[in-house]
Amino acid sequence: QQPTAFLSQPMTILDFNKKIGKRVGNFLIQFYNHQSIRKYILICRFHYFKWTRGINLFAGDEAKNLQPKLISHNLTAFENPTGDFTIRRMRMLLGALTSIEILGSNSKILIIGPRTESDIFILRGLGFENITAIDLISYSPLINLGDMHQIPYADNSFDAVICGWTISYSANPKLAASEMYRVLKDNGLIAIGLEHVNYEKITLAQKDNRMVDLQPEKDRINTVENIKELFNSLCKYEVIFNHDAPMKDFDPSQAQKISGMAGSQVMFIAKFLK
Repeated sequence: QQPTAFLSQPMTILDFNKKIGKRVGNFLIQFYNHQSIRKYILICRFHYFKWTRGINLFAGDEAKNLQPKLISHNLTAFENPTGDFTIRRMRMLLGALTSIEILGSNSKILIIGPRTESDIFILRGLGFENITAIDLISYSPLINLGDMHQIPYADNSFDAVICGWTISYSANPKLAASEMYRVLKDNGLIAIGLEHVNYEKITLAQKDNRMVDLQPEKDRINTVENIKELFNSLCKYEVIFNHDAPMKDFDPSQAQKISGMAGSQVMFIAKFLK
């Protein structure tokens, strides 16, 4: 047995090596918090897994619940995914979520529609270890194929469900909301983010880029109130955080100058009771 100064009792060499390995791993994970380092790690992983695994598509019957052309629209992001690795909006939502004290490093978290590994690595850098992710498209072993309208996990499985900039892709958002609630534990958290669309100010180029042309204004989930409406008839919840597009009336160029994003964001986090 190998006694050490910082261990409370002797342990085997194997246990000692595991202890040291975990400490070294925890130290290296801190680098995920640095955006430039994280970006280059993610770029290397993307190209490696794209080459070794390819890009895989969900084979289920999801078309009836999704906006048309969703898959083809998102596949274009893989032509140059660097933007996904540095985009600010998801860091904003994750920052708000991870500041809530009822979540800890061992909390089970589900990410819906991350597209790339960026969201996963941000959470890992913040100390969260138990992360599951599903998407209709996957190149990564960390992202399982799955549809938010039929989440492939048991009831009451997760302490938090994150749906960032994905609910707008749904043609049946109430079904997606009910699935999030189904897999959530009692007193669990649901975090939803989306981009508010000002239909009067958006340009044709931006309209195409955001798939807005596929959604009539009346059907789009576009505000915190719209998100609440998805859950009002389904369950009881307590809103912990909401951010309701404070720059929604700005011109896109003005919003871009202030926040680095051409639109204004909507974010909602609530604790759900069962």
